[in-house]
Amino acid sequence: MRKLFFFFFLVLFGCEKTKTPQDVWTDTNSKILESDRISYEMKMIWEDPNFHEFDTSFYSFFSEKYPNDFFPYNYIGTTENRSFSYISNELKSIDHDKKTVEIILYEQFPMDFEYSASQNTYLSFSPIGLLQKEDWTYVLDTVVDNKVFMDFMRIEMDTTVDSKHVLLQQHLFINPSNSLPEWYSRRLYHDGRRNQLIEVYFSNYNFNLQDGLFDQQVPKDYISNLYGQKEISMKALEKGMKAPDFELYNLEGEKVRLSDFRGKKIFLDFSMINCGWCKIALEKMNQPDFAFAENMVPFYVNPVDNPDRLKKYNEIVSIPFPVLIDAEEVGKDYGVGGYPTFFIIDENGIIELSQVGYSDSLMIQLNKFKGENTKP
Repeated sequence: MRKLFFFFFLVLFGCEKTKTPQDVWTDTNSKILESDRISYEMKMIWEDPNFHEFDTSFYSFFSEKYPNDFFPYNYIGTTENRSFSYISNELKSIDHDKKTVEIILYEQFPMDFEYSASQNTYLSFSPIGLLQKEDWTYVLDTVVDNKVFMDFMRIEMDTTVDSKHVLLQQHLFINPSNSLPEWYSRRLYHDGRRNQLIEVYFSNYNFNLQDGLFDQQVPKDYISNLYGQKEISMKALEKGMKAPDFELYNLEGEKVRLSDFRGKKIFLDFSMINCGWCKIALEKMNQPDFAFAENMVPFYVNPVDNPDRLKKYNEIVSIPFPVLIDAEEVGKDYGVGGYPTFFIIDENGIIELSQVGYSDSLMIQLNKFKGENTKP
């Protein structure tokens, strides 16, 4: 009897073919990319590389195939009280708290439009965007919570920057039982050590979305504005203008007034924490072979981050000159709309240099050992 049972078991299950990684990858691409409509939920865990703390965000994504110019889908991405959509070649960002709709026009900002439509967070960290990329290779099977996943990997970056080896890996974990991606891991390494980890978990796949979902209607009481209006109005003060006086506090609680330094040159570094080029500038100015001229007084001015966060950041990166806090209004007075923004103010309170964005030439100019305090 046992032999007979074993025979029937072999007949029923013995010939079942185990899916190869290539089978699973093909099924996944077919299921995700060949579906006319698809939606899913995303849970993103994002590591702050400065503090090695983790933030968690939740997103929803809805899409349908459509021949847009820069991505082959109409889609809507939502998180908390914001939404972002690319529908029939129209790009909109809606802030439900402020009741505003920002419209991005290709005619005015073609590069921004193309980038926002094809490489935003909703696409770059989700199956429908990740599967558009090439060069994925199977690595191994892994088990998490008693579930088997196939790990597919691609190298996004493998280079050297300032003698530092930078490696960026992307891992997509697919459940072979249903060929659905359930987990994405983005791993950034500097000289072999992890610098940042981003993990995204996918759930609640739906391939039968209702009609009319993409007939997006903006509430009547919402105000629309064009992308770029804020940037145009927030133009940094220019060379030759009088530098607005200000009174701020440093991290030690001491009052700092700009006009008290009349007779000396002033260097203002308008920065924020989550700005890569701001940090690179600080690293350059922190190097042993860098020093300001004796007649120049530097300040780090942060209009964005709160004092507690700045104190913690300063302990990590060691900002090499006084940090001025609660500077939002000062940032507006100087027309700062992007970071970093640098100003040099002469001995009479007149702006001698105004520069938006980082440059090696400015770092050389500021360094008395290399620039000899060359005037801009």
